[in-house]
Amino acid sequence: MCSATVRLSRLTAVLLLLAGVRALAQQSATQLALDEAAAAFEQGKPAEAERKLESILKGHPTELLALILAGAVLDSQQRFNEAESYYQRALKVAPGSAQVLNNLGNHYLASGNRSKARESYLKVVAIEPRHSNATLQLAQMSVDDKQGTQALAYLGRLDDAANGDPAVRLLRARALALSGQCASAAQFLTKLEDQANAGPGIHFSAGLAFVDCKLYPQAEKSFARVLDTDPTNFDVLYNLGLAALAAGHADRATSVLDTALRDRPEDTDGLYALSRAYLKQDRPVDAAALLAKARKLAPQRTDVILLLAQVTARLEFFKDAAAVYDDYLKLKPADDVARRERGFTLACANQFDSALADLNWYVRKYPRDAVGFYELAVAKAFVDRSGAMQALDHALTLDPGLIQARYTRALLNIEEEKPSAAVEDLRQYLERQPNDTRALAHLGQAYVASGRAAEAAEGCHRRHRGAA
Repeated sequence: MCSATVRLSRLTAVLLLLAGVRALAQQSATQLALDEAAAAFEQGKPAEAERKLESILKGHPTELLALILAGAVLDSQQRFNEAESYYQRALKVAPGSAQVLNNLGNHYLASGNRSKARESYLKVVAIEPRHSNATLQLAQMSVDDKQGTQALAYLGRLDDAANGDPAVRLLRARALALSGQCASAAQFLTKLEDQANAGPGIHFSAGLAFVDCKLYPQAEKSFARVLDTDPTNFDVLYNLGLAALAAGHADRATSVLDTALRDRPEDTDGLYALSRAYLKQDRPVDAAALLAKARKLAPQRTDVILLLAQVTARLEFFKDAAAVYDDYLKLKPADDVARRERGFTLACANQFDSALADLNWYVRKYPRDAVGFYELAVAKAFVDRSGAMQALDHALTLDPGLIQARYTRALLNIEEEKPSAAVEDLRQYLERQPNDTRALAHLGQAYVASGRAAEAAEGCHRRHRGAA
């Protein structure tokens, strides 16, 4: 299911066209034939309509309404290239016609040429600023492009009757959400969803609007209501999975995304989303397998490659992770944080020269980044112990709460036989990570080496309580 839109259906567009035909037509033979063609199309007989229109246009090649209807008939059969020629002929007959331009916009939208559709609709509203279909289409496009304020401006041109339509109210709610007016959007959405006749389309669009406002539990509830009526719909499952993941419900996200991928096992978005859910469940091996598959399917998707690099490093395959970072940086060379992380991964892979090249470059460019100095210290620890300690001291000056740096500095001080210097770093680290038994053991070691055996014994008690 795609998001509910306010686009006019082909039948509605045809009915509008028929109104124009009947208003303008006099009962000549040509006009009767045109009316018959329109009626055949309205009754779902496009082949019959096409034959009648061909007959009309042989004798009257510039008959405007016949040209427009011929284009609509061909569009309904997805014969878009053939339809294009009729719309272009109509434009030559009436280059300033809002009707022709609007139908041309519908044609481009149906054929997937969104930029040309927008161009046509903009020409329509330049001629008729309150043209209903063109205005609504432009509002929908603005919402699709996350331009909420622009969408509201278009919707403000509509009359009260149009604004009362539930589809238009949904569109307004999404525009409000995108423009940051979430309280008003939520009011609209709650009223619409609580209506007795609220269908799946309303709930689905409400879910999208709640996502725009980062109201993920509400979005999850809306998508779940759609799923009740359509339990195998991929789009519903996918969006429900994303909402559940953002709401902190990783188990539900995993379940629905797994169900979605049974239907579309090679959907890259689904693979990426499920891998994120696996990571929330501390299943990095499963996440890595999905990301590797997604990367083969979409080798240029940088979000997939970056997450694969991060997961591979988490699994401690550091050389492989560094190679994946290389591939990512070829596509996104301006991502300085990724370059920093490649350097850190190279340090973990014992490739210190390459690591230092990345990390020294990074801290020169970002001298206020504590993480950069911490990771530089890790790279220097095996080749320049004094330089590593200086980098750790600087990292903790920039960010005293960077507990990884405190733990690393404590370990280096223990190795350098400076246990007293390690004690305070370990104590602060354990305030944040009280169940880290290795850190508790190091603290006990530091206490003993400092002649503080009683405190070491307390550390042992804490360690065993944590293990229990």
